[in-house]
Amino acid sequence: MGLKNVIKSMLPESFLIWTRRKRSFHTLRRNYLAQAKRFSRWEAYNGVQEIGGVEARMIFYTHQLEKGFTFDHYGYGRGKVALQHLSRLFGVMKRIDPQWHANDIYREAISALAEYRARHLDAGKDITFLQHMMPSDVWQDIVVAPRGNGFMTITAESKSHNKEIGFAELAEHRHSVRSFREDVPITHEQIEEAVHIALRSPSVCNRQPARIRLYTNPDLVSQILKLQGGFGGYACPPGLLLITADLRAFMSENERNEAYVDGGLFGMSMLYALEYESIAACPLNAMFYRDVEEKTRQLLGIPDYEVFIMYIAVGHFPNKTFTCTSHRFTINKVFKD
Repeated sequence: MGLKNVIKSMLPESFLIWTRRKRSFHTLRRNYLAQAKRFSRWEAYNGVQEIGGVEARMIFYTHQLEKGFTFDHYGYGRGKVALQHLSRLFGVMKRIDPQWHANDIYREAISALAEYRARHLDAGKDITFLQHMMPSDVWQDIVVAPRGNGFMTITAESKSHNKEIGFAELAEHRHSVRSFREDVPITHEQIEEAVHIALRSPSVCNRQPARIRLYTNPDLVSQILKLQGGFGGYACPPGLLLITADLRAFMSENERNEAYVDGGLFGMSMLYALEYESIAACPLNAMFYRDVEEKTRQLLGIPDYEVFIMYIAVGHFPNKTFTCTSHRFTINKVFKD
């Protein structure tokens, strides 16, 4: 045994744990600082003069408009903040992308704006505010674009045979649903069938850090979603799943982000499993600022060693509802050499 190991063996366990934590803290601080600097350089708000940042923000605001089309009762005049952002982003895109007019993200935004314009005109609403907001060439594209893109109709009947189709078709036809049957509750047993499937999700060294909870009390679900802040305009869902990941599954500083990878894999498996079980679902963001995180932990009794991954609103498919089609990138944009 070397001298270093001899000395180490003579030290109390509490001291060794303290020094390990101290070393781990400083290593994590250096790595998180490097991650923070990279994120600050490239996140969409700071990278708005770079095409990737422009496209990301344009997708975000287009999706806000598209979600409005799925409301049971459409809110005319809604989304003016998103419209203002899109107008500015069109100008930025035209400056930095020579092929802006053929850009798929631009065409998706124009399609959503065409639907927005048509809905207001059909209802006899004044739309001059939109025309004044948009650059003249963009407005001409909006006027001539076909309507009807950006959302689609889903029926309960179309989901009744999900267990009989292949995975490719199941994945192709899975969409987020935000309106649910109000007369049929979601049960623990129904969700349990999907959880059994999601348990097959891969995780680092099979450590399986994902945890999942189901909330069905309407008052509690409303409180959760008020803190979450991303489900406004829709009725309270019959059930709300919370996926977390247990940090106690991880062993060193290089695994500092693994909880979000493994938790995300479990979340995607859960979404496909819910679709397989013909349960309507919509993933909801759970990346909180510190004050909201602490309030959520207190409300739900989530221990400090679990990190938030996502919520999933769940319920039964109504006879008919609308959902966003949500533009998908072509394979050439995603699959790199």
